[in-house]
Amino acid sequence: MTTGSFVQMLPWVDDDQMHIMDIYTELVLVVLNDKVGKIVKAKIRMESYGDIFRVLKTREGNPIKRVIFSGSAGLGKTTLCDKIAYDWAVGKNEILKRFELVFFLKLRSLTTATDLIDAVADQLVERDIVKRCDLKGFIDQNQDKVLMLLDGFDEFQTTRTEKSSFGSILKALNRKQYKDCWVVITSRPPLDQLVSSSLVEKPFTHVEVEGFSAEDIKKYVTKFFPDDLENVNKLIEKIRSSEVLFDLAKRPMLLLLMCLLWRESGKLPETMTRLYTEALKYIFRRKAKDLSQDEVSQILISIGKVALHGLISTNQFLSFKEKDFDKKAFDAAIRAGVLTSERVIKGLDIHNNVYFIHKTFLEFCAAMYWQSIINTEEFEGILAKVCWATINDSRYEYLIKFSCGDNEECTKRVLHQLTKNGDLKLGLFCYFESQSKSLPSQDFIKAVLMRTTIHISQWNSDCLNSFFHLVKQVSNQTNTSDSAYFPHVKHISIVSCDLQRFCSELVNCFTNMTNILKLDLSHTNLGGRASLWAPPLKKMKHLTELTFIGCNLMGKDMAHIAESVSDISTLIDINLSRNKTLCGCASLWATHLKRVKRLKKLTLRLCNLTGQDIAPIAESVGDMPTLTELDLSRNHTLGGCASLWATHLKKMKHLKNLRLRDCKLIGKDMAPIAGSVSDMPTLIELDLSQNVTLGGFASLWATHLKRMRHLKNLRLARCKLVGEDMAPIAESVSDMPTLMELDLSGNHTLRGSASMWAPHLKRMKQLKNLRFGSYILTGEDMRLVNVAFKDNTTIDVEMDDMFVSPS
Repeated sequence: MTTGSFVQMLPWVDDDQMHIMDIYTELVLVVLNDKVGKIVKAKIRMESYGDIFRVLKTREGNPIKRVIFSGSAGLGKTTLCDKIAYDWAVGKNEILKRFELVFFLKLRSLTTATDLIDAVADQLVERDIVKRCDLKGFIDQNQDKVLMLLDGFDEFQTTRTEKSSFGSILKALNRKQYKDCWVVITSRPPLDQLVSSSLVEKPFTHVEVEGFSAEDIKKYVTKFFPDDLENVNKLIEKIRSSEVLFDLAKRPMLLLLMCLLWRESGKLPETMTRLYTEALKYIFRRKAKDLSQDEVSQILISIGKVALHGLISTNQFLSFKEKDFDKKAFDAAIRAGVLTSERVIKGLDIHNNVYFIHKTFLEFCAAMYWQSIINTEEFEGILAKVCWATINDSRYEYLIKFSCGDNEECTKRVLHQLTKNGDLKLGLFCYFESQSKSLPSQDFIKAVLMRTTIHISQWNSDCLNSFFHLVKQVSNQTNTSDSAYFPHVKHISIVSCDLQRFCSELVNCFTNMTNILKLDLSHTNLGGRASLWAPPLKKMKHLTELTFIGCNLMGKDMAHIAESVSDISTLIDINLSRNKTLCGCASLWATHLKRVKRLKKLTLRLCNLTGQDIAPIAESVGDMPTLTELDLSRNHTLGGCASLWATHLKKMKHLKNLRLRDCKLIGKDMAPIAGSVSDMPTLIELDLSQNVTLGGFASLWATHLKRMRHLKNLRLARCKLVGEDMAPIAESVSDMPTLMELDLSGNHTLRGSASMWAPHLKRMKQLKNLRFGSYILTGEDMRLVNVAFKDNTTIDVEMDDMFVSPS
């Protein structure tokens, strides 16, 4: 309630503090467990940190007492622990009232063998205030009422995890000691060492700290400038105007730096390197005004040498002794606040541990030193080591990024090594940080852009910005009509990324990549902005497939998309599935489909289409002589009302394949569907699979199948058909003269009942393939099926992924 109630706005400025309740903003916390109790989703946003103590339980209903908060640097993991500790101390959170003791320990000053009671004495309470035996005794007897907050496993002073060397803190992680205590531990990725057989094993809760959302950023800035709405609006506008700044602002520490720099000068830099450079200038202006910029640079390089040694050592260490530093540089860094010194008492030994104010500042200074030795063997040795290490983990990523900041020569060396290692994603970051006016090497550009397929999946804004930056630089500095790079791209897939703020970058990308055959922009949140990004699609004269699954497309988007691709004679496949905002308004957008005159396949799965939508869709595609396949699967609102929409299917005179899988169809829907299908002369395949309400009622609907006299393939997979259904189905199928394939796979309710229905199979004399799928029939069922087809030597019965011929 005293020292923990104020947040040091900058650790190096003693008088720059705010109360934690005035500045703390909720973070985005996402549970990544595959299964927690009844929760089976892979990624679930938590309402608050309290959920980890209340909601998450094992399969057996027991609370999960080991929790990992993971996230990259500056996302607020430490401040989150501060907030938990503060809320407990003041009794603010009801969930935390269950705990009688809470320990908040920094792991950076601990070792493998550290004992919990010793750590508490070293970091929190003097040994003579609380007796060791009393504290240990209380913990042992009240484990369920004790919460340990262990901050910074990635800064832990060891890379060895042999169980024989463990002290009680690590034993608390692997439950060998204090197994009923609650333990929350924070770490940067990777988590391989932490999540292992020697430390944290299942069950545990993995919570990813994603930093701030857009709304959180606004709340934080408003709290920082509580009485200055004008500054709040200007800073928010500046952050939102830059993809890089917006992504950096998701990290609370970097947003704090932005607020401080904005308060100082009303300006913000564009890259992470420049943000830290300006932050360090700010630090030294506040506390060391007598030093020139050259002197400051030399100080940072000097302490960076020590930082780099600790960072890349085999047993990485981030805690130092005063004697490790040049005294003059050390004194200046301490005075400015870049370094901080903590008094440590271990038995009779008293000494000071020296830390950088944050690991990212350590990495920045280490990079400055590394840049300063660029033409030496030492530089090359470090380069090979850290670049090779990034193949398997990300511990050196910030060091590498900072080393390329505004340094063209260093970037050139780093990109050469990363290209050899195939680490192109990190290479893109590095090239962006360099802000070089020159293009990177031919080898790097070729590795990224001179490819048949470019596949980007689940990239954040920072990653996307780096990729588009390279595309822009290449397009600006090469003659695109003669470029050796862009024409090689035939398939570009950018999926599961938020492209809402990258429309202009997409335009530049599409304008250059004109030889694309397949374009996939699924799950990219592009809805409502097609007027900005769709026009350059006109230049893709060879495009064959266009996929916009789950893009939140709206009716108005369809006009721009259709207009842009209407003259592309090669376009044969459009997939608009999962765009639920297209439902109920097809009359407004379907007409634009007429412009895509050579389309062969149109997919509208899971679009929440209603009966009223089918008429304008059918009218628009009905006159397309090339359209042969229409997929309307999983539009559940079509079930039970086929009498309102099925008749419009007749207009699709050239259709060969119609899919109505999982549309919640019921028996009364089959008559109007069959009536329309019978008037579709080219339709040869109808898929009615997964309409589970058809099972058990075939006597009511199967007779309508007879009218589909030109069908070759009928799919009734996973419809929960039962033995009684097979007689009317077989009778109707026997009157379908062209039917060659019947798919009954996945109907497990047929298992063991062949004696009831197998004799009816004799009527299906024209069938060539009867599919039951895997593990549906018993051996006796199969014997009866073979008996039924003993006179039909041409049929194949698919069973257990094998084709069995009764002949």
